[in-house]
Amino acid sequence: GQRHCRPGVVCRRGLAQGPPSLGESRGGNSVPGNGLQPCLLWSCLEQLTHELRPEVEACLKRRDELQAQIDAFYERSRAAGADPTAPEMRPQCRAFLKEIGYLEPDRGQ
Repeated sequence: GQRHCRPGVVCRRGLAQGPPSLGESRGGNSVPGNGLQPCLLWSCLEQLTHELRPEVEACLKRRDELQAQIDAFYERSRAAGADPTAPEMRPQCRAFLKEIGYLEPDRGQ
């Protein structure tokens, strides 16, 4: 979509899409009281989205990998006749989650 920041200037929202009313009310400010014009908001949001996209996609891929390992652990536990949600299984579950990198030591930060 396109937005006009001022007459003759077109603001392309590109990847950053939102409801048409966003930024059009309250004197053209995107968030009342901050002085930020819609064009700048959408431009910055698009740049940020572009910059962070590879990292977000890598995190989502890692999350999917971890979830697949966790699901397989639960399936193996149930197939062996164990209830992975039982309190007595907590130490084994915790060890497994550490082993796959889901749980990490507290670094105190």
